[in-house]
Amino acid sequence: MHGARNYLWSSRHPSTLDVDVPDGADDEEYLRLLQETLAQVDALIGWRRIQESVQTDSSTVARIPVPPSVPSDLLVFYQAGVDPLMHDRLGRLKLTRTGLRDRNAAVLRWCEERSLPLVVTMGGGYSRPIELSARCHADVFIQAAGSFVRRAESYYVRDGGGSEQLAVG
Repeated sequence: MHGARNYLWSSRHPSTLDVDVPDGADDEEYLRLLQETLAQVDALIGWRRIQESVQTDSSTVARIPVPPSVPSDLLVFYQAGVDPLMHDRLGRLKLTRTGLRDRNAAVLRWCEERSLPLVVTMGGGYSRPIELSARCHADVFIQAAGSFVRRAESYYVRDGGGSEQLAVG
């Protein structure tokens, strides 16, 4: 997903799924397009949400396994640019800081639910004052750290006594 008119040069190579976001898109329009795009990516990789409960000695853990049709070598690169921020001098979108946080949460949750490894990179961010962009960049990495913690905690099972065991299998 990218601003439709931000990349006008003729050397741009088309991708498997190329989503042009129209100039002036706000939080609502952008997040709607993001949900549609994530659904299209699900279709491309053959994802089906499968909920399964795993019984351990002392508790039940809900797991969402990766279906066999999802390649085991799949890696997500999330280029989390903040140039969609409404204050950005070069971006052409009108997202708020809250909208960018919602975008980050949606992408991180999507990856978590599919147990997909994730690389997060920064991009864009030319607001005046620059602190507006810096805060949005910080939001990306604070949210990514939270996702990492949730993923790490999902590998452990808490028993009734407050102890934790590594969930294997």
